[in-house]
Amino acid sequence: MEKNDLSNWIQNTNNYLEIIEFDNIIPLYKILKVEQQRKIDDIIKNDFRIIMTGITDLKDLDSNNIVHYKRINLNSVLESEDYEVFGSIISEDNIKLEDICVNFGLYNFNRFYAIIKETSIDLTRCYVLWIIVGNPSKFPILSLNNREFQVDCVKESITIQPDKSNYYIKTPFPLSQGYTISVHAYYSSTNYEPVNIIKFVGWDNESINVHIYHSKLNKIISNDVQLDINPLTNIEIDLHICILSTLSTKNKSLKIDGRERDYSLGLIGYILTKENLNKKLEKVVTQPKIRRSYSTLEDMPQFNDPSPPILKREGFGKEGRPIKVKVNSFEMTTISKYDKFLKYNIEINPIDKDIKADIKRERSDYGKSIRRRVLKEVCLKNEDWFQGVIIAYDGGSALYTTDFLGFDELDVSNPTVREVEINIKDIQTLDGDSTRYKVKINRLDTVIELTQLEKYIKREEFEWDFFSDEAFNVLNALIHKVGTENERYIQSGKSSIYDKGKKKIINGGIELWAGWFSTVRPGQGILFINVNPTFTTFYQPLNLDDFLLQYLYPKFRNLPNHFDFSVLKKINDVLRGLLVRPQHVQTANGKSVQTERRIKKLLTTTQVASFKYKPRTDSSETFPLEEYFKNQIEEYLKNKGQSRKPTKLFVQIMSEDDTQIAWPIEFCKIIEGQRYNNKKLTGRQRGEIILAAKMRLYVNEKETIKGVTEILQLQNDPTNIGMKVMPNLTKVDARIIESTGIKYAGYTMKPVNGQWNLRNVKFVESGERLEFWHVVIFEQNNWMPKPEAINFIENLAKQCELQGMKIAKVTKNMPAIHYLQYRGPDSVKQAYEEAKKRLNRPPQMVIFIVPSDKKSINTKLYRTIKRVMDTEIGCLSQCVRVNSIRIFLKQQICANLAMKMNIKLGGVNSTLPEENLCLPSGEEVLFLGASVTHPMDKSSSSICAVAGSLDNQAGRFVTKYLAQERSGKKEILKIDEMIIEILKEYCDYQRKKRNIKKGETLLLPPCIIIYRNGVSESQFEQVLRFELPKIKEACAEFRQGYKPKIIFSVVGKRRHTRIFPINPKEADRNGNCLVGTVIDKKITHPTFNDFYLQSHYGTTRPSHYTVLYDDIKLTTDQFQSLSNALCYTFQSTSSSIRIPTPLKYALLTCTRAKMYLTTSEGTTILPKMHENLKNYPMYFI
Repeated sequence: MEKNDLSNWIQNTNNYLEIIEFDNIIPLYKILKVEQQRKIDDIIKNDFRIIMTGITDLKDLDSNNIVHYKRINLNSVLESEDYEVFGSIISEDNIKLEDICVNFGLYNFNRFYAIIKETSIDLTRCYVLWIIVGNPSKFPILSLNNREFQVDCVKESITIQPDKSNYYIKTPFPLSQGYTISVHAYYSSTNYEPVNIIKFVGWDNESINVHIYHSKLNKIISNDVQLDINPLTNIEIDLHICILSTLSTKNKSLKIDGRERDYSLGLIGYILTKENLNKKLEKVVTQPKIRRSYSTLEDMPQFNDPSPPILKREGFGKEGRPIKVKVNSFEMTTISKYDKFLKYNIEINPIDKDIKADIKRERSDYGKSIRRRVLKEVCLKNEDWFQGVIIAYDGGSALYTTDFLGFDELDVSNPTVREVEINIKDIQTLDGDSTRYKVKINRLDTVIELTQLEKYIKREEFEWDFFSDEAFNVLNALIHKVGTENERYIQSGKSSIYDKGKKKIINGGIELWAGWFSTVRPGQGILFINVNPTFTTFYQPLNLDDFLLQYLYPKFRNLPNHFDFSVLKKINDVLRGLLVRPQHVQTANGKSVQTERRIKKLLTTTQVASFKYKPRTDSSETFPLEEYFKNQIEEYLKNKGQSRKPTKLFVQIMSEDDTQIAWPIEFCKIIEGQRYNNKKLTGRQRGEIILAAKMRLYVNEKETIKGVTEILQLQNDPTNIGMKVMPNLTKVDARIIESTGIKYAGYTMKPVNGQWNLRNVKFVESGERLEFWHVVIFEQNNWMPKPEAINFIENLAKQCELQGMKIAKVTKNMPAIHYLQYRGPDSVKQAYEEAKKRLNRPPQMVIFIVPSDKKSINTKLYRTIKRVMDTEIGCLSQCVRVNSIRIFLKQQICANLAMKMNIKLGGVNSTLPEENLCLPSGEEVLFLGASVTHPMDKSSSSICAVAGSLDNQAGRFVTKYLAQERSGKKEILKIDEMIIEILKEYCDYQRKKRNIKKGETLLLPPCIIIYRNGVSESQFEQVLRFELPKIKEACAEFRQGYKPKIIFSVVGKRRHTRIFPINPKEADRNGNCLVGTVIDKKITHPTFNDFYLQSHYGTTRPSHYTVLYDDIKLTTDQFQSLSNALCYTFQSTSSSIRIPTPLKYALLTCTRAKMYLTTSEGTTILPKMHENLKNYPMYFI
């Protein structure tokens, strides 16, 4: 559009459009939704993905045919014929039939053909298991359940030799254990169907070995004409090879579109394992260079390098005062008298209704209880199946047994499938009949060897996949068996059991349940069961009208009949998938129907105007929905003794067909035992939960032992497998390592149990002099009168000066105090403009005084202040939360604010003695912290951040943050970019500090130590494999030849391990272990170099450190002492913290960046930090 035509164009828009902003050009790619961006990425990269999966029966084949053409129709019409099909023939017992020759061809938009060679096997009882692969940019659909698979297709032409049957096919990339290979052969010279059978023989790092031989027919069949061909003559064959990788996904099975069933990848192809690895052909593969920048997860390398080496423990720490402590781990002295467990697949599905709709994870916990009840009925109904067999059930699809079930034939190659129907009387259909469940059980080809665990814990064997070893699943299912079979308890997740009788009402329609977390953990030569008291939130079993009133307006008597869009979205987010029981549905004889249905969404009167209500399912008479319920709702509320007005609100119920069902919210009661999403908790709710869950250490210990002896009853071997568990907490050798000194200006403090006082000490270095600042109070002046505000400002300025911070004296007009009512982001901008106006220049910092009560509006206010000030305005801000007690007037509070203000202005509050941070070699170190966080809104991107030290005393840091596509993966895709930026700022700071001129070479730190969090043990390998090479590459790119030595360690802070002091003299006044307690024996990993460190005052939850890579070669004592010292350099407190400071800064940056997220036209945007703040790298404190 030409600028000169703009005014005329605006006048002709008929007020349908308005100009939002000029000169803000956004690339079209950025305004597209994530799915559209993904399609563009796929076009550019030309990748393959699984487009569709299916399984088709062959019952209509004619057994008289020599070659069978099975037409397979697709449920969705494809937009291209440019795809490949791979698959195999399987029996009705899910056995792959390798001797049957099958190929695929005659591709069309809505069908393809499977061409099957004659066989003596009855094909009518078999199935074709197939996948379609292709470039997703050419297809409107994608197999969503299999989208994480990495796929590549290879085509290779070979000539069949008369005296040769084995052929080696090179692959264009390194192969790795866990890949799945599927191969089909086609003749090159003709269009005939193949009569070759291909069997996989083995593999090495860069090729696969296949055996090709002709079938008995020795003829090629085409269009019903038989051509005699000598099978030993030279024939050219095209091999089509599909390679699937599961290394970057937890999904290790193929999910069939539109079905609940999973199939082993071994049924579609051949899985690369140790057993079929050609040892003699195994070669050393050099690590290929990884591309530097990946904007999406699909842009990552399609096939990963060989697994990185495992860094094994070489010794234990010795420094520090030795003590004895107890931990909440219970020794498993005997694992089991059974060496092996069989695995069965069990499917439990309701026949009459679908309870497995698209629901959130926390909603699915209730379904586990139902499935356990169904399995219990199966055991009672078919006792002969389970006689003499011990079972362990995980509540999902895995059933573990000590022997073959009674119906199962002993021939391992032909497992039997059994189906049975079970009725549950107290869960009914809408007709009042018992809900019927179809149960299908069949044995898989998986045998779990418990003896393998003993090899792991004794360090005889260890591999990365140890953390996903299914033996742990078996043991965890066994230890939870007693608790899950008791109706008083409900299992949530895989490891927690909650007590229905121990709950507390929380504001907002929820309740807090107490329970026990328990899981099997490996130790030094022995297994442990880690048990810990835990709490989580559940929905109160209320009527929906009562719940919504408490959830939205707890102080009101009535709900409104309409909600604006934002409130309606909030309601539907909390209601979707929630199970409710109708109070109004009755059978023909007037009895209440005990049915359960899931909510789809909330509807208003206008939205249900077209809905019809049928009082009984067997009735043909229908009524307008609102009219039918009008009088009933009034009568219902009257009988309850409530003077509340009817709401005219309904909820639509999920159904398995297109039937529209809606019920009044007054007649829907929430089913007990449904988890509430903790991410949706408000600040007030979190405060209530913290108070309710608070317990003394001795109470925690008592509850832990209760969980083991009374709830799980582990000391009694309740499952009769011969498991022996000690009933008492484990005693462990520990040490208390010495704390470091804290340096201030001219004075070194010695912390006492991780704490020290700022009285009479000055900061090491003041930031820039604070002369131009402004105070904004987001409340009315009667909430905080101006004299009180002036008193606070004077006390704060005085404390800043006492701490050595350069600050102008407070005068009548400096700083100015401005009262303002918060009405959104514009209020923050208005406050800033008012400050500029009064100061006649931009302020250096704005102090915002806000209410401290944890209402959602105040949380939103804080986030808005930080987002607007950090990304739109570019000015430092300091928020001060004020409550009715006015504790902000105390000197300690002012001292804490002074620390934050000084560090934001570029100062350094404290440092550590250099000897505490230097390596024994005297080499300097760059300390890094890296973290990834996932915002509550699942449609938004993940946020990753890296923090890096700028000086040698870990006093100054700089942080970088970026957004990346959200997924279950934990790799930081652009960690290299952020590290390059940190290295640049490190050089700039060092040049300025050391007065090094441009052109002179600055020595970079020869060592890097990185602390990483947010990585589970099962993700260690993939994160190390991806991020370590990128860190090295970033260093080499920043400066040619820069190859620092690196330590890569993972820090876990949300552990369930607790430490209890044995000797009261080795405890603080609250009974907790002393700061500096470290454990690296007995309960730690048998192979990894890991340890537990309690570096903070108070709670006994230590952080867990695991060193995954180390070419600096620090001793165990050296790394433990260094990590402990880094917990004392956090600049905004006068106490040690729980994790090393670099990691804490990375976490804070992620938290701050989450506040920046904005949504525009369905796309989530993460703004960059404003240019004005680049001179203030610690703005986020």
